[in-house]
Amino acid sequence: MPGISLRRACDQDSGKFWYIANLPYIRRESFSPQAITPEDHVKWWAKRVAENQPSYVVEDSETQEFVGYVRFTIVGNEAEISVALLDRLHGKGYGQEAIRVGCKLLAEEYPGVNKIHSSIKADNGKSLAAFIKAGFHYERVEHKLTLDLTA
Repeated sequence: MPGISLRRACDQDSGKFWYIANLPYIRRESFSPQAITPEDHVKWWAKRVAENQPSYVVEDSETQEFVGYVRFTIVGNEAEISVALLDRLHGKGYGQEAIRVGCKLLAEEYPGVNKIHSSIKADNGKSLAAFIKAGFHYERVEHKLTLDLTA
């Protein structure tokens, strides 16, 4: 099993979240692929903290090096999970372990949450596999249609 640990994120971790969220391969898999400005990130982080939305730092168990994050957005009794890991960890079981541990922490800290969802692009096979291996299953398939009026 991969050697990772999760801890609750603090204000000093904000820049790490911004850094990894702006990596090109993370932006490509995001539903909002544009880069995140530092100003927008500061506002987003402050809102998460004010709303007590759980965010966890994923660290290498041996070195305590930051290797990614797991975060949740809770609405009512359901949560949406988002995971981002450094590219060098992909395909090695770190994702599914981060998902499992993050969901366990969420269940312990927020016992009122009874369902966790993840939205993943259909062509993001690595993420789909990690979530399925972590115990998630398909609930439904959604199609999002957009008309770009600026094009």
